[in-house]
Amino acid sequence: LAQVFSRSRFCPPVMSKVLTECMEPGFKCHYEVEKILAWEKTEHASIELLDLKPFGRTLVVDGLVSSTALDSFVYHEALVHPAMVHHESPKRVFIGGGGEGAAAREVLRHSSVEKCVVADVDAAVVNFCKQHLEENKGAFADPRLEVVISDARAYLQEHDEKFDVVIMDTPSLDDPNRYGPCYMLNTKECFELIKQRLNPGGVVVIQSGQAGFKWHRNWTRINKTLAGVFGQALPYKQAVYSFVEEWGWNLAAVDGAVAPLSKAEFEQRLAARTTGELSFLDGEGYTGMFCLSCTHRRSLEAEATVMVDADGSYEKHLGEAPKEIDNRMSLEENLEAGWRASYELERELHSETSEFQEVALVDLKPFGRTLVIDGLIQSTQADEQVYHESLVHPAMLYHGNPKSVYIGGGGEGSTAREVLRFKSVERCVMVDIDAAVVDFCRQHLPENTEAFADPRLELVIDCAKKTLVNGTEKFDVIIMDLDDPIEDGPCYQLYTKEFYELLKEKLNPGGVVVTQSGQAGLKMHKNVFTPINKTLSAVFPTVMAYNQAVYSFLDQWGWNMGLTEEGRQPLTRDEVDKLLAEKVTGQNKFLTGESFEGLFCLSKVHRKNLASEDCVMTDGNWRFMNTLQGVAAKTGNAGQKVDS
Repeated sequence: LAQVFSRSRFCPPVMSKVLTECMEPGFKCHYEVEKILAWEKTEHASIELLDLKPFGRTLVVDGLVSSTALDSFVYHEALVHPAMVHHESPKRVFIGGGGEGAAAREVLRHSSVEKCVVADVDAAVVNFCKQHLEENKGAFADPRLEVVISDARAYLQEHDEKFDVVIMDTPSLDDPNRYGPCYMLNTKECFELIKQRLNPGGVVVIQSGQAGFKWHRNWTRINKTLAGVFGQALPYKQAVYSFVEEWGWNLAAVDGAVAPLSKAEFEQRLAARTTGELSFLDGEGYTGMFCLSCTHRRSLEAEATVMVDADGSYEKHLGEAPKEIDNRMSLEENLEAGWRASYELERELHSETSEFQEVALVDLKPFGRTLVIDGLIQSTQADEQVYHESLVHPAMLYHGNPKSVYIGGGGEGSTAREVLRFKSVERCVMVDIDAAVVDFCRQHLPENTEAFADPRLELVIDCAKKTLVNGTEKFDVIIMDLDDPIEDGPCYQLYTKEFYELLKEKLNPGGVVVTQSGQAGLKMHKNVFTPINKTLSAVFPTVMAYNQAVYSFLDQWGWNMGLTEEGRQPLTRDEVDKLLAEKVTGQNKFLTGESFEGLFCLSKVHRKNLASEDCVMTDGNWRFMNTLQGVAAKTGNAGQKVDS
């Protein structure tokens, strides 16, 4: 355990005991430990069961979050059920790793399963989880389960038994602390062995580590290696909040050809085969996992590395292991109660204070050039395109031929940049209240220089609401790229029914409005994402909610779009690709028809809460994002460890 974060006038009270996790070089997360529930040191690993403030009961192996009470089901349902459902009738299942018992729990929900073998190298981990994880005790007691204390590859080599499904739930290659022998479970030779141990029609799935916009190289290497053995490998991914990232898997079949099932087919098979209702996964969530961005597709296509036993070294394949943040300066961000992140600050490029806020351009080790306003990350060189393409393109595409566009906020210029890529746009009015921020971004963000110089852009320094109230012009598309609705913040009054009625009045026939809607991941989406959706629905006949993981925001982010046309049908991926090719200049870095479809594939948890939301925000009746969100500071000695 550690004590972190020196006091400053910007910081809330210091977290007294924390678990500090290094996510990548220059990036740490710090979680407040409310209680140590159990601890054990084994021959192979250090295991802790902690009550962490942001996640609840959390299994920690070798200092890394392995699973949490908050969202373990997201990872394990995504790992297990696609492979099980892709098989016609799985009777015998092998799990490599998985000593926690959660993967076995999901496997044993399939009524066709007659035998499930779990091979985990660490008996102490298995016994620890059997004793302390209540949700998995039923699986451990199931007579169909056989737990073997063995290395997964060694077990398959020593036994001729064949299986219908093989599930490899072993430590990730992204983890240098436990990297060692796990490389040998992801090589061509190991996958050839797995193929030999599969029955005709057999299916294998490999957990493949980080698969977000920035970090997905191991996922693509595993995909390339698996495809070389099976003929084809199907990659997919899912945001897991407690992993601070999208996580990836690769699926393959003995018969070679493998393709995602339709939503209806997945749901029919799942309903017919499983006991109980899944907490997270259904046909829509399943489909969304297979919708990859153009960056992911390009990386998969370009991948050339096939991992083989002879090259089994972490350094050769993956670079140096993450290093600690010692006494370097860092930017610290308070994400929620009991969770802070610290990013190594390589240099401060420029900063100034305006009438309204403090703005800085810094180089952060994990994200590159980063725009920071009032201590909070606004956009980064690593992934700002994910946010801005998701904000702008859906509304522009649903309109079909937008000529006039209004942007509320957006002083950074990236939203205008994406709008002005549409050939049909004749006029774009961007209204931001802070001239200093606009000038700062125009001067220091070269990627937006062309947008600021575009004669179609009219820049107005004023209040976004005031400009609309006093003006007579109407628009085809209105994009609200505002600050989050934070209590006592400058923008929470621009998320109300009254304001959305004003926006509707300012739209031409067939017009579309879209608003950024804050955190929209598994845990936080009920704060403002669902109330904004409900509020827009009180004004517009058609409202569409969507979300996407943004790595530098450490969560999925949400948007809500209101259409003046009733009964508008969703755009298909083919229609989106056609529109992008015809109407947009340049090449997107994130959005295609495929990833567009994925934006709107919300989990059953999200859809349930959207349907049950009853809060219509009005003047005097607001909802706010986490009020701790606005607290951040620059300090030294971030994450410095001390003995507990």
